[in-house]
Amino acid sequence: MSVPLETRHIEAIVALAEELNFTRAASRLNLTQPTVSRQIDQAETLLGFLICERGSKGVAFTEAGKIVAEECRHARHHLRLAHHRGMTAHEGKEHLLLVGHSPYIDRVFLALVFEIKLPQFVFPTRVGIDRE
Repeated sequence: MSVPLETRHIEAIVALAEELNFTRAASRLNLTQPTVSRQIDQAETLLGFLICERGSKGVAFTEAGKIVAEECRHARHHLRLAHHRGMTAHEGKEHLLLVGHSPYIDRVFLALVFEIKLPQFVFPTRVGIDRE
C-alpha cells in the first residue's frame, strides 16, 4: 500500500529534520509555525506512526522518523531531478551531465568544472536551474 504523502509533507519533514525546530522550519519554508505543525501531523496520520516527539527541549525524531526523513530527502531530490530532466527534454537538449561531488572537494576546482560549457550538455548549478 502506498502512502499518499504530498510534496508539502515531504518539504515539511525535511525542513523539520534539518532544523529540529518548528519555528525555524516554518521560516525556512516561508510558512507559519502552525502550518508546518499541521503538515507534520497530517504526515504522521497518513503514515500511521509518529515521526517526531515534541517536547519542551525541542523536537526529537523517532527512529522511524529518521528513516522517513532520509527517504523524503531522496524523494525531494528525485522530484527536482524529474522537473530538471523534463525541462531539458522540453528545451530539446539531448544530453544531461550530472556532476556529483564530495563536500571535501576543492571549491575552486568545482567552480572551474561548472564554468566549462559544452554545447551538448546542460550544467545545473542546482537541480532544476540551468547555467547558461
